[in-house]
Amino acid sequence: MQQETFCASLWWNIFYKEFPSLGKKPCCNWEGPSVGKDPNNKDVNELLNDPDMVRYREMSLNGEWPAPCIRCKVRQDQGLKSYRQTENKKLGVTSVEQLQNAKPEVRTIDYRPSNLCNLKCRMCNPAESSQLLTEMKENKELQEHFSSPPLKTDKIYELADDFEYNTLNTSVASHEVFSTLEELKIFGGEPSIDASVHNLIEWAIDNGYSKKLRFRYTTNATNTNRKWMDYHKHFKNYNISFSLDAANDTFEYIRTPANWKKVKSCVLDYIQMRNSNPNWRRDKLWLSANIVYSLWSCFTITDWHDELIGLLEDNRVDYNLAISFRDNQAVNLLPQKFKDIILEDVDKLPDGKFKTSVIQLTNKPTPDDWKQQINRFFEFSLKYDKIRNTSIFNLSPVYQDLYNYVRKDQ
Repeated sequence: MQQETFCASLWWNIFYKEFPSLGKKPCCNWEGPSVGKDPNNKDVNELLNDPDMVRYREMSLNGEWPAPCIRCKVRQDQGLKSYRQTENKKLGVTSVEQLQNAKPEVRTIDYRPSNLCNLKCRMCNPAESSQLLTEMKENKELQEHFSSPPLKTDKIYELADDFEYNTLNTSVASHEVFSTLEELKIFGGEPSIDASVHNLIEWAIDNGYSKKLRFRYTTNATNTNRKWMDYHKHFKNYNISFSLDAANDTFEYIRTPANWKKVKSCVLDYIQMRNSNPNWRRDKLWLSANIVYSLWSCFTITDWHDELIGLLEDNRVDYNLAISFRDNQAVNLLPQKFKDIILEDVDKLPDGKFKTSVIQLTNKPTPDDWKQQINRFFEFSLKYDKIRNTSIFNLSPVYQDLYNYVRKDQ
């Protein structure tokens, strides 16, 4: 049976990032270069009519996978839900026929104006965090751990240093783009502190577009000032996703220099904002959380589970537990004896979504190069610890045991 490949993102979505090397793409899962012959061309609609995009659409209708769609192909080959399937469901596309005569137009824009951020999270990278970029510039020994282009060159320094964060991007904030737009997605960096994001939102509000738009963004939940929170009442509805990987000491170790108590207070502010609308379910005002399950959080689950999962479940905030997508950080790298330590701890937790997800993600097969990757994990972590005056060994004694175990034959 031939695998379905038709994808609504190729017709209606735009991923737009200011860095020319990342540029304009059909979606955030695109594993290929920016589409368009001229990377300096800022016209959003130019992407939809580019010859390569026309070819990719034809391939998807004919049951072929465009090479840059490899992420979705691999996930579907593994029997997992792909971003392609998620977007098709969201947009109501269930068959090839619906797209054969569909008009390519911008319905969703995934706008990522800069890497401006107030945190330097360990699983992140300098292209997504200005704080990490500054840290990497000051500590060149970190560069080798960020191998994806353009991070091995000085180009990203130039882009970040030259970017005018208070500038309104008139190519994105255009009446032509917003005339067909249904969803405005904002990512960063941290959107709530980026002046260019504020300018775009205010432009949408002032021009009457916000009232027909779904406002969707991911935030580190460090900022709930009145100006930012007031924006939400102008939109048709919203979908806010919190990046929360743990709680208490583990959270603060991963998400430097965030303070858990302050972040928890901000999450509660968002919950109060949602709950102030008695029809929040009918009006589709959604809150959710992304929890990255990584080697930095796996041995302290019982220290933070009740605090984080209790906060979310008690307040009807949905959450998704995902394994780290970066090399050297995934929990399934562990040899079985250390997986058993996690599973024994998790067995003490109440049955439910979180427990099931941890068990499934922990039990993924251990790769042949696990020792090499875990050594790289410790090499990376200890460099950060030295720079930040922290210690992974203070989180749990299991980290010292694991460190000794992977180095015992060296």
